Amino acid sequence: MIFYKIDKDGYFLADELLEKPPYKTVKVPKTKWELIEEIPTPINYFEEVPTEELDGYVDVQPPQGMYMAKWNGTEWVEMGIAPTETPQQEIERLKLELEEIDKQSIRPLRAIADNTATQFDKDKLTELDTNAQTIRLRLSELKGV
Repeated sequence: MIFYKIDKDGYFLADELLEKPPYKTVKVPKTKWELIEEIPTPINYFEEVPTEELDGYVDVQPPQGMYMAKWNGTEWVEMGIAPTETPQQEIERLKLELEEIDKQSIRPLRAIADNTATQFDKDKLTELDTNAQTIRLRLSELKGV
């Protein structure tokens, strides 16, 4: 059976495949009688009895696409906001995008150099140059911050 592990605050941690439900148990006082030296004597002890409540798990699957799923006792709720990029992370991502544009430019440039370029090659190169200019402008803004 698949259960969904949660922390003490109800936040989703992981899916787990368990053979039996991880029910919480409570200690219930019990008494049993034993003959001690032929005298009936009560012996007190505690017996662990399972409850209907799961211990640190939920049996309801959290919806896909939640960033920070939290179990509120009856349903899953969204409790987080996806982290935003830091300026340095955005700079690194934009540099990778520029490298990808350079790679995509190779074929149209080769066709132009070989005098075999079609209008598609010229249009593609214009589109890539426009995208690269936009990225370079954003990079200069970020580096100025």
